[in-house]
This record gives sequence, C-alpha cells and structure tokens, in this order.
Amino acid sequence: MVAALRARFAPLAWASPHSALSLALQSKSRAKSFGLAERRQSLVVRRHVIKFLLLIKINNYL
Repeated sequence: MVAALRARFAPLAWASPHSALSLALQSKSRAKSFGLAERRQSLVVRRHVIKFLLLIKINNYL
C-alpha cells in the first residue's frame, strides 16, 4: 500500500534533474529577455525626450 502511494505521488514530489535544469534555463532566458526589453524601453524614452526637446527649441526660435 505504501509503495503504491509512493509510486503514485513520486512524480509530483520530485522533479527530474532535466526538468529542474530546463526551468532554470527558462527563467534565466526570461530574465535576460526582460533586461533587454527594459534597456530598449529606456533608449526609446530617451530618444522621444530628445525629439520633444528639439521641437520645443525649434518652436522657440520661430
């Protein structure tokens, strides 16, 4: 009886080393992707601010 229960719930309790490695790699690539997206977003915001400031400067000269 105990062996049957252990066999039934063992896959839920212990993940295989392969799946643990897979999860670690997924979270690592997700973190890297998030970091790149964050950096790209800050560059876009900076570019928009520069364009906006240039437009204000041009309008002040007109």
